[in-house]
Amino acid sequence: MPAITVSHAKSNTIADFTGTVTLNNSAGATTTAMATDLVRPSDWNSAHNFTFTLSASDIGSFFSAGAGLGVSTNTNGVTFSQVPGKFLEPFPYANSNSITATYASHVWAFDPFNCPNGLASGRFNLFNARDASHFSNTLSANSTSLGGYSITAVFKNRLAIYSQGAGTDATRLNSVWTGQGDISATQSQTFTQSGAGGTAVGVSNFLTIGMITAVDNSGGSSTSTQTASGTFSTGATSMGATRADSLITAGHNWFTASCMDMIPFASTLAPGDYWLGYMHGTDVGGGGTTGVNRTSAGTWFNATQTRAAFIDGNLSAFKRLGSATSANSSSQGVPFHGSLLTAASTATGSFGTVNLQHTTRRIYWQFIQGSA
Repeated sequence: MPAITVSHAKSNTIADFTGTVTLNNSAGATTTAMATDLVRPSDWNSAHNFTFTLSASDIGSFFSAGAGLGVSTNTNGVTFSQVPGKFLEPFPYANSNSITATYASHVWAFDPFNCPNGLASGRFNLFNARDASHFSNTLSANSTSLGGYSITAVFKNRLAIYSQGAGTDATRLNSVWTGQGDISATQSQTFTQSGAGGTAVGVSNFLTIGMITAVDNSGGSSTSTQTASGTFSTGATSMGATRADSLITAGHNWFTASCMDMIPFASTLAPGDYWLGYMHGTDVGGGGTTGVNRTSAGTWFNATQTRAAFIDGNLSAFKRLGSATSANSSSQGVPFHGSLLTAASTATGSFGTVNLQHTTRRIYWQFIQGSA
C-alpha cells in the first residue's frame, strides 16, 4: 500500500521560548516555569510530522471471503478471486430428455457452456457405448496358412475447449485447451505347422489393450493394460473356422458396452463462456502374412460411437445475412452449436460459424476437480 503522511495542522516555524517563562496558571494568576518543561512549537513540528506504511498482510486479516471467493495478499494489495469449481455439469442429466446418440467418426461437434467459477485440474467424464464385437476375430488355418499378422489400433477420444473471438474476430472460435483419453490396442496372430510333414496346424491369438484408468489431483493420468490370449493346435491339416475365435472373445470387454471415459484436464480455466468440442475416430495400422483362411468377424474399433446426449430442437433452413438462398444442413440456431462440415483427426485452432452445420443433440458430460 502507499505510504501515509500525517502532519500537524500548523507546521510553521515559530521560535521556541528559552530560560524562565512567565505564564498563567489555573487560578488566573501568573507563574513561572522553565521553557524546557513546556510544549513548544518545535515539539509539534518534529514529533507530529511523520509517515507510516501498512502492508497488505497487515490488513488482509480484516477481510473474509464468502462461498466461491478467495482472498490473497501481495505487494499490490489485497486481491479477491473466485475459487475454481469442484464440479461442473452444464446440462444436468434429465431422463425425460435424454437419448443415446450415434456420432460419426472424426466429426467434431461443439456445445456452448458457461463456467461460472472456472476450473482447476481434474477430469472430464463422458458416458459412451461401444460395440462388443471388436477384436473378436474368427480365424481358420491349414497347412498353407503360415506366418503372422499384427494390427495396431487407436480409438481416439478427444476433447477441446474454445472461446469466442473479440472485435472483428467475434464470428470465430479459438482453441484454448485440447485433451484426450485414447484407447490403444495391439492384436497379433500367428499360424504355425508342426508334426511330420507339417500335418499339425497351430494358431495363436494375442490382444493387449491400454487405457486411462485413474486421474490424480493435478490432472495426471495412470494407464492400465489388459491382455487376452490363447493358442490352439490340432493334428489335422485344417480346422474349423470358429475354433480360434474362442481364444479372444473376452479381451474386448474392458472397453465395450456401457463405459465412462475419463479425459484428464491438467490446466486451469477462468470463469466465462466456452464451447466444448468432442470427437472420436479410429486409426488402424499393421500387416503381415494373412493367408487365405484368415477372416474377420468384426472391425477393430467401431467407426461410430453412442454417447449419452440431449435432444435439441430441429430448425428449418434459413437465410444467413448476405445470402440470397436458404441454408440447408448448415443451418444453426445457436451460435457455434453444431458440428464441423469437414472431418478432422485433431482439433482445429480456429474456425468460423460458417463452417458448422446444425445438430439436434448435445452430449452429456461432467467435470470433477481432482482434489477434494
